[in-house]
Amino acid sequence: MNAILAFGRLYRHIADLLTTSLEDISLLLLRLAGAKVFIASGLTKWDGWFDFNDLKYDLFLYEFFCPDPVRPGALLLCDPQTLDYAEGSKIVSFVESLAVTAGVMEIVLPVLLILINARANKVPPALVKAVIAAESRFDSTAVSRAGAQGLMQLMPKTARELGIEDPFRPSENVKGGTRYLRSMLDRYGDMTRALAAYNAGPNAVDYYRGVPPYPETQAYVRRVLTYYRHYDGDFGY
Repeated sequence: MNAILAFGRLYRHIADLLTTSLEDISLLLLRLAGAKVFIASGLTKWDGWFDFNDLKYDLFLYEFFCPDPVRPGALLLCDPQTLDYAEGSKIVSFVESLAVTAGVMEIVLPVLLILINARANKVPPALVKAVIAAESRFDSTAVSRAGAQGLMQLMPKTARELGIEDPFRPSENVKGGTRYLRSMLDRYGDMTRALAAYNAGPNAVDYYRGVPPYPETQAYVRRVLTYYRHYDGDFGY
């Protein structure tokens, strides 16, 4: 019995130690988990794809690690009066490194995603990027009024036909969208009609034997081609 009681006390002691030491770590991990907004929303420190924004970076750090006013349960790693971090803070140094890494990945991963799928389908990568820019403005959660989804705005039926299980997952959406774009290029043999078909559907292009007389589609084709010429230098092509 004494051994059982002693073991119980030891167990509670270890649990208390773990609870105390893990509390700050847990809060930090929760903050980092919540920091997905850093990449996915307006707090991202990148304007567009290549333009660094120092103000947004500072806003991210202050919002998650130096809130003012202080919120219950928030990590407070700075002086709330001056908003200055404690000098030599290892946690802040770690967070800054993590933020920089996330920022680099924010650029590198989309570029690799486009390059891999563009090359696999023999589509100019600048054209894939131009379609993404025109369709969703690089917002992987975008949904149009017609129900098109994700970066390349795939309709649910088209996504199913392409074998896409989750159109909001960038890797799947770009893979499916690039394959569909390749099929339109093969069908029509030129970029203008292929883009018109991507926007309005191949039936409309077939019916009008060219770009349909829809203002939206005509503006879409001009916009994508303008983006395409602008992005062409991004990939060294």
